[in-house]
Amino acid sequence: MLIVSITGCIYVFQKELRSFFYSSYIHISDAEVKSQDIVPASKLLDIAKAQVGTNLNATFLEIGGNDKAASVRFYKPNPQLNDNQFVWYWDKVDYVYTVYINPFSGQVLKVENTKWEIFNLIVQIHTSLLMGPIGTTIISVSVLVFVILLLTGIVLWWPNNRKSYKMRTWFRWKPTTKWKRKNYDLHNILGFYVLFFALIISITGLSWSFSWVRDSIVWAGNGGKTEKMVWPTVKSNFIDKKSEKGIDKAQAELIKTYPNADEILIFMPRDSVASLIGIVRLTEDVIHSWQYFDQYTGTSLDTLLLDDMPSGERLNMLGYPIHVGSIMGLPGKITAFFTSLICASLPITGFLIWWGRRRKSERKPKTKERPKLTLIPDMKNSLAEN
Repeated sequence: MLIVSITGCIYVFQKELRSFFYSSYIHISDAEVKSQDIVPASKLLDIAKAQVGTNLNATFLEIGGNDKAASVRFYKPNPQLNDNQFVWYWDKVDYVYTVYINPFSGQVLKVENTKWEIFNLIVQIHTSLLMGPIGTTIISVSVLVFVILLLTGIVLWWPNNRKSYKMRTWFRWKPTTKWKRKNYDLHNILGFYVLFFALIISITGLSWSFSWVRDSIVWAGNGGKTEKMVWPTVKSNFIDKKSEKGIDKAQAELIKTYPNADEILIFMPRDSVASLIGIVRLTEDVIHSWQYFDQYTGTSLDTLLLDDMPSGERLNMLGYPIHVGSIMGLPGKITAFFTSLICASLPITGFLIWWGRRRKSERKPKTKERPKLTLIPDMKNSLAEN
């Protein structure tokens, strides 16, 4: 939990940190934005493939806001291992490259080996300790136990009277207050104040690990109903010859429909009949819609809006922005950061409390056994007569 919480603190602000440290190839000048039209998606893909190899398959194309570079992600898992055979993260992934391109001039800004990029490694540590299924299980069980500790902890914390309530909601340290008392207060008081937010972050995190958590969120969001949404199953109309570049038409329609989108992602089709899928985020991390296009002609096949989903499924889809606090903007991120920071301290302060009690019980002197009284025969007879 210490590792999960610390990496969570960093990842909450990963976009801001990336924007700061990688500004030279993530952002472009306003002059270029105003003076040129965006390069067609098919050409962006060709430019990217020329950098990493034409034999590599692109996973998705991302088009950011007006001042952001476009990026093409290339990802391939290790073909020799399935999902349960690898032990370490680097065994699972064959390659991950991200090519950053100026979407108005077509200039390549950076070819990033994302497999070893620091923020990618942080999220891999956060979710699996850079391991395979074993690491994911360790993380999942640890967070589940942490939720139980939070719930049982509030029961232990609950004060019996008004005086106890005051002592458990604010620090009343004096110059003579010992460190053990301070450690106890840090655990109890800080734990109380972040309890609600820690539960939300933990439960939304568990939704990626356990299907019963996702189903419970959907059930609660639907008001106690198990109603589930049916996702579109549209397919492209396969033709032998690509007479038109469907991805260019899909790109143009997405930009025209959502000119002020925070992010537009176009996922490449998995096979010859799959559709292009455009995901639109109007605000940070919150998906607004899923757009399905024919990969050959660019014809719009279907549209799914977040607002049209059943309330339970919508709540489940908002799990990530809730988890990182971005659903509430900067105040939400700051709240998530400090919640994660305090959560990182709870295992330490809790261990010190446990260790102190353990040592105290070891030092406690054993009570001497009292000698048994031995009655002489005459006293036995006297007691019997009485």
